[in-house]
Amino acid sequence: MLTSMGRTFRRSVRLTGFDYAGDCIYFITICSDRRRTILGAMHEEQIVLSQLGIIVQEEWLRTEEVRPGVHLGEFQIMPNHLHALLFIPAARMPGGVGTVQDLRKLMHRQGTDDRSVH
Repeated sequence: MLTSMGRTFRRSVRLTGFDYAGDCIYFITICSDRRRTILGAMHEEQIVLSQLGIIVQEEWLRTEEVRPGVHLGEFQIMPNHLHALLFIPAARMPGGVGTVQDLRKLMHRQGTDDRSVH
Protein backbone atom coordinates (compact mmCIF):
# COMPACT_ATOMS: atom_id res chain seq x y z
CA MET A 1 0.00 0.00 0.00
CA LEU A 2 1.34 3.44 -0.91
CA THR A 3 0.91 6.67 1.00
CA SER A 4 -0.15 9.89 -0.70
CA MET A 5 3.57 10.75 -1.08
CA GLY A 6 4.23 7.51 -3.00
CA ARG A 7 6.00 5.77 -0.13
CA THR A 8 5.20 2.26 1.02
CA PHE A 9 3.04 2.22 4.15
CA ARG A 10 3.91 -0.39 6.73
CA ARG A 11 2.10 -1.07 9.96
CA SER A 12 4.33 -0.42 12.98
CA VAL A 13 5.41 -3.54 14.83
CA ARG A 14 6.72 -1.59 17.81
CA LEU A 15 5.48 -2.64 21.23
CA THR A 16 3.21 0.05 22.64
CA GLY A 17 4.69 1.67 25.74
CA PHE A 18 8.12 0.03 25.39
CA ASP A 19 11.11 2.37 25.89
CA TYR A 20 13.24 1.74 22.80
CA ALA A 21 15.78 4.35 23.99
CA GLY A 22 17.33 2.03 26.59
CA ASP A 23 19.84 -0.78 26.20
CA CYS A 24 18.27 -3.39 23.94
CA ILE A 25 19.00 -6.54 22.04
CA TYR A 26 17.13 -6.57 18.76
CA PHE A 27 16.31 -9.54 16.55
CA ILE A 28 16.25 -8.26 13.00
CA THR A 29 15.47 -9.74 9.61
CA ILE A 30 16.57 -8.09 6.38
CA CYS A 31 15.03 -9.50 3.21
CA SER A 32 16.26 -9.24 -0.35
CA ASP A 33 14.17 -7.29 -2.85
CA ARG A 34 11.09 -9.34 -3.73
CA ARG A 35 12.64 -12.09 -1.58
CA ARG A 36 14.76 -13.24 -4.48
CA THR A 37 17.28 -15.99 -3.66
CA ILE A 38 20.37 -13.92 -4.41
CA LEU A 39 22.46 -14.43 -1.27
CA GLY A 40 23.15 -18.13 -1.71
CA ALA A 41 21.67 -21.59 -2.00
CA MET A 42 21.04 -24.45 0.41
CA HIS A 43 23.18 -27.57 -0.07
CA GLU A 44 22.88 -30.53 2.34
CA GLU A 45 21.24 -28.29 4.99
CA GLN A 46 24.05 -25.70 4.77
CA ILE A 47 24.06 -22.30 3.10
CA VAL A 48 26.53 -21.84 0.27
CA LEU A 49 26.90 -18.09 -0.15
CA SER A 50 26.84 -16.45 -3.57
CA GLN A 51 29.24 -13.60 -4.36
CA LEU A 52 26.56 -11.18 -3.16
CA GLY A 53 26.06 -13.25 -0.01
CA ILE A 54 29.79 -13.06 0.70
CA ILE A 55 29.67 -9.27 0.33
CA VAL A 56 26.69 -9.12 2.72
CA GLN A 57 28.61 -11.23 5.25
CA GLU A 58 31.77 -9.11 4.96
CA GLU A 59 29.82 -5.87 5.32
CA TRP A 60 27.75 -7.23 8.21
CA LEU A 61 30.96 -8.14 10.05
CA ARG A 62 32.12 -4.52 9.60
CA THR A 63 29.03 -3.25 11.46
CA GLU A 64 30.84 -2.67 14.76
CA GLU A 65 33.62 -0.81 12.93
CA VAL A 66 31.38 1.57 11.00
CA ARG A 67 28.68 1.95 13.69
CA PRO A 68 30.47 2.59 16.99
CA GLY A 69 28.51 1.38 19.98
CA VAL A 70 26.56 -1.27 18.06
CA HIS A 71 27.55 -4.83 18.96
CA LEU A 72 26.85 -7.94 16.91
CA GLY A 73 25.37 -11.11 18.23
CA GLU A 74 24.77 -14.26 16.23
CA PHE A 75 23.67 -13.90 12.62
CA GLN A 76 22.65 -16.20 9.80
CA ILE A 77 22.52 -15.46 6.10
CA MET A 78 19.86 -17.40 4.22
CA PRO A 79 19.24 -17.50 0.44
CA ASN A 80 16.89 -14.50 0.53
CA HIS A 81 17.33 -12.90 3.95
CA LEU A 82 19.57 -12.25 6.94
CA HIS A 83 18.66 -12.89 10.59
CA ALA A 84 20.74 -11.17 13.26
CA LEU A 85 20.92 -10.13 16.89
CA LEU A 86 22.11 -6.58 17.57
CA PHE A 87 22.92 -5.04 20.93
CA ILE A 88 22.42 -1.28 20.90
CA PRO A 89 23.19 0.48 24.18
CA ALA A 90 21.38 3.68 25.15
CA ALA A 91 22.90 7.04 24.19
CA ARG A 92 25.19 5.35 21.67
CA MET A 93 25.37 8.27 19.27
CA PRO A 94 27.43 11.45 19.47
CA GLY A 95 25.80 14.11 21.61
CA GLY A 96 23.93 11.58 23.76
CA VAL A 97 21.29 10.76 21.16
CA GLY A 98 19.02 8.15 22.67
CA THR A 99 15.55 8.90 21.38
CA VAL A 100 13.98 9.64 18.01
CA GLN A 101 13.43 13.22 19.18
CA ASP A 102 17.13 13.53 20.07
CA LEU A 103 18.07 12.10 16.66
CA ARG A 104 15.78 14.58 14.89
CA LYS A 105 17.37 17.48 16.80
CA LEU A 106 20.87 16.26 15.87
CA MET A 107 19.87 15.85 12.21
CA HIS A 108 18.28 19.31 12.18
CA ARG A 109 21.49 20.84 13.58
CA GLN A 110 23.46 19.10 10.84
CA GLY A 111 20.97 20.14 8.14
CA THR A 112 19.95 16.55 7.42
CA ASP A 113 16.50 15.61 6.14
CA ASP A 114 14.59 13.85 8.92
CA ARG A 115 11.49 12.73 7.00
CA SER A 116 12.59 9.09 7.14
CA VAL A 117 12.96 9.07 10.95
CA HIS A 118 9.86 7.64 12.67
